[in-house]
Amino acid sequence: MNYFVIIPFIALIYNVAITSYIWSQRRTPVNSAYILLSLTTMGWILLDVVHWSPIDARWIMPALKIQSIFYLSIGFMFTNFSYRFLEKKRDTVYYLFLSAVLIAVPLSLFTDLVIRDYTPLYWGPGIIGGPLYVFLIFSLILPQFSYSLILLYRRMRRTDNFVERRQIVLFLLGNVIAGVASIISVVIFPQFLNMNPLPLHDIGIMFHLGFISWAIVRYRFLSLDVEDVASDLFSSVQDGVVITNRDSNLLEANQAALRIFGLSHRHEMDVAIKDMIAEFDQSHAPGEYEIEMGEGDITSVVRITKSPVMQSGKCVGSILFLRDITLQKQSEKEIRRINRDLALARDEALSASRAKSDFLANMSHELRTPLNAIIGYSELLQEDAERDKQAAAIEDLKRIRSAGQHLLSLINDILDLSKIEAGKMELYNETFVPMDLVQEVAATIEPLAKKKSNTLTISLGNDLGTMHGDRIKLRQVLFNLLSNACKFTDNGRIELTVLRSEVDGEEWFRFEVSDSGIGISEEDLPRLFQHFNQADSSTTRKYGGSGLGLAISRQYCVMMGGDISVQSTPGRGSTFVATLPAGKTLDSAQD
Repeated sequence: MNYFVIIPFIALIYNVAITSYIWSQRRTPVNSAYILLSLTTMGWILLDVVHWSPIDARWIMPALKIQSIFYLSIGFMFTNFSYRFLEKKRDTVYYLFLSAVLIAVPLSLFTDLVIRDYTPLYWGPGIIGGPLYVFLIFSLILPQFSYSLILLYRRMRRTDNFVERRQIVLFLLGNVIAGVASIISVVIFPQFLNMNPLPLHDIGIMFHLGFISWAIVRYRFLSLDVEDVASDLFSSVQDGVVITNRDSNLLEANQAALRIFGLSHRHEMDVAIKDMIAEFDQSHAPGEYEIEMGEGDITSVVRITKSPVMQSGKCVGSILFLRDITLQKQSEKEIRRINRDLALARDEALSASRAKSDFLANMSHELRTPLNAIIGYSELLQEDAERDKQAAAIEDLKRIRSAGQHLLSLINDILDLSKIEAGKMELYNETFVPMDLVQEVAATIEPLAKKKSNTLTISLGNDLGTMHGDRIKLRQVLFNLLSNACKFTDNGRIELTVLRSEVDGEEWFRFEVSDSGIGISEEDLPRLFQHFNQADSSTTRKYGGSGLGLAISRQYCVMMGGDISVQSTPGRGSTFVATLPAGKTLDSAQD
């Protein structure tokens, strides 16, 4: 057995491995060209294995004849690969090489001009070439490889793409190794060293193909063909895609389009597309449409987006993108129904609120009249009792009068609140001196502060000047804030600070009321300005009150163009700040 058969056998196994891998990635013209080159080389090496194997001598010559097909074609296959890699159009040289191969292969198969005979040597059979053997090597195989290498080398010198340059370097290096191995095997050994030829060219070919595959894989040249990607995308996209010609005849439709139309076969789509297009604009102008399909309760809504396909400035067809929006439409319909229900509920709530406000306003008027009479008669009876020195009656009459005034105050708050909600509260703007108003409010609050052993301090800033606004409502705001501070503070301090400042070119007054009372927890602060609500229900039981004072005070400040803010710490006190514009004239319509 000739052990040199191991050399082409190893080359064959390696070639099969890398060819199988590239075959699994054959999605580009370059990879396809590599597959052809690799299969040609694989045939040559396979027959080399046969050539070096101990087979019957009768089979040697047919094997050599068949091997000549691959041997004479390998140069052209490398040229084809180079053209594909360089994206070079097939030209006269390409077809000249192809014609030469088509002539040389039959000459080798059916004549003795290329392979004439063989001589069995010790290390294996040796080819004895015919008259055209050397001629074909130098006129066909070498020119094809040389021409391809020149094209690759020129691209390598010109390109700025690093990846492409590294690929071409590997191509050239593989060719050099294969060429040197072939010269040593076929020329050096038998002609100059007088030795039997060795199959080193198979090792060279193995390096050649190995370098090419390494260049392809290492530098990511296994890119997908755009046409194949588009085909896969067309088939797998979830939206329906339909392509029609200028006469609206169906050219192509994906599976999603069939599913949307409820069809199982593509040939049923043509009529469906015709009927669908008839329902909207039949021109090829771009647009978006919605159509309903189905009958009875089983209907679906499809949104169609149409885009024209232009070629040489003319419209040759359209692409229709179909999307089933039935669920979306149902959701929109449900949302509209909910919005209508909410609007109806809102209108009913507003109507009920207006009815409540009107009721409170009417009832407040009805209650104030008898209360004023009760308070008035209690004052007259108190005067008579004092004149007659009826001490027991005087105390009872004082309690009646105090209770009546407290109830009247609550009714006045309810009346003010109902006016605000009904939009009937008006502003009566005038120019006044805030310092005089503060002194007036302080004089009214002083008895309440002393009643609970509190110290009232007034701090006024410089150059307060005048203020234009509703004096009565500002007085009510300050009175409410100070009376609340007195109510929730025992043996402490209460301070009213008035400052004037300029913010963004506008003058503002800042009325700050601080106390050292019970304070308010952070979770109770959001409820502080709600109607009929206090920070904590326990404060209502302990301190009394309706919970309307702060709500009305904030409404007044908002009407006058300002607001009220609060900061508080439980057990350490609270600070309320009313901020109002100093010179802004507000119409009574602002409420």
